[in-house]
Amino acid sequence: MRNIVAVEDGLTDVKQALENAGFKTVNLSQNITNPVAVVVTGMDENFLGMQTVTNEVPVIDCRALTAEQVVEEVQRRIVH
Repeated sequence: MRNIVAVEDGLTDVKQALENAGFKTVNLSQNITNPVAVVVTGMDENFLGMQTVTNEVPVIDCRALTAEQVVEEVQRRIVH
């Protein structure tokens, strides 16, 4: 499935909005490969515990966005 979005734990409203828009959401803590985007609150700079990034995916900081704005941002930034 190519429309998986990894979402930081605790962002229930964002997960629901993404799922309503047709995306599948998974927690960041899950071992997922090739998400189309990652949504975080920006609270933890090294949220994935990674030193290197092998795939470039949009990381969306949702601190100042509504759930609907996050969906719009994901849609805008993913490549179909």
